[in-house]
Amino acid sequence: MNSTKRFLSLVLTLAVLVGTLVLTTNASDSIKSAIGIVDASGLRLREGPGTDTEILTTAYRDDYVVILEAEGDWYKVIYNLREGYMHSDYLVVKERENVELGYGRVNSYLVNLRSNPTTSSEILDQLSSGEEAYIIGFNCGWYKVQYDGSTGYIRSDLLDLTEVPYENTGSDSSPKYFVDGDPISSGSQETESVEEESAASSNASSSASSSSSSAGDAIVAAAKEYLGVPYVWGGASPSGFDCSGFTQYVLRICGYSINRTATAQLDNGYSVSYSDLQPGDLVFFHNTYNTDAPASHVGIYVGGGEFIHAGGSYVKISSLSSDYYATRYVGARRIV
Repeated sequence: MNSTKRFLSLVLTLAVLVGTLVLTTNASDSIKSAIGIVDASGLRLREGPGTDTEILTTAYRDDYVVILEAEGDWYKVIYNLREGYMHSDYLVVKERENVELGYGRVNSYLVNLRSNPTTSSEILDQLSSGEEAYIIGFNCGWYKVQYDGSTGYIRSDLLDLTEVPYENTGSDSSPKYFVDGDPISSGSQETESVEEESAASSNASSSASSSSSSAGDAIVAAAKEYLGVPYVWGGASPSGFDCSGFTQYVLRICGYSINRTATAQLDNGYSVSYSDLQPGDLVFFHNTYNTDAPASHVGIYVGGGEFIHAGGSYVKISSLSSDYYATRYVGARRIV
């Protein structure tokens, strides 16, 4: 009898511990969606999404912000450790690999440092609550970091920024790394930047093509993280997606803002032919249910004649050449 009681007590204790860990791990679900660069001589950070709300501070040209989400014509952002809103017209939104945001502190019980910005990639190390890693980049909802001699990725919602980025107005920090996390001095950084600018000028076309391809692959990788998530009419979060909610969410965490419905997303980006499809392009269909809308379904092209979409009962990958989708294909739009 006593051994039975001890066993039940152990089971109860383990259940409480597991429950506590789950609650701690899921305490923060605000995945940062993009990096924003101020494109104005002065841009106000406001308390709310409107010009009638309190001004918290002012950012200046080329300062960096971390974009959390879009609210109409406004972005909810973190600027110099303060959370507020900036008008979207004055921010250049981009996926940027090499931007030093300073140290980030782990806000969960235990987090994984991964080799790539996906939950399926190799775990290089683990960090406990309160430990810090130095942020040197951003990629589709993940921070690229340096930690204990390793370079890897940590999901952005699991790190809280602790200092003002050295490139921002009012910062007293100094750069610690450059491309690929190599230690640098201020002088070597300036020289490297000039060389990069010169190289970019002479290879603009090639660079643009490579950047578009890389961004498309990142979008596909982000989309695949949600394979199997249930289909929910009107859903636009990892708890459940409809088709356009899925595409909008994936593009948003990769730093791109698109409209909400399938038909409205036909206005985003620019048209590409079927033969020119690249990973990351949006593909559209009509007559998938009883509606006269120009587009009633949308997905993301993954390559090889396949696309990923929220359709049927869950997020899945389907073939464009299947009888059902081939006869309903409308066209494609490129966002990146």
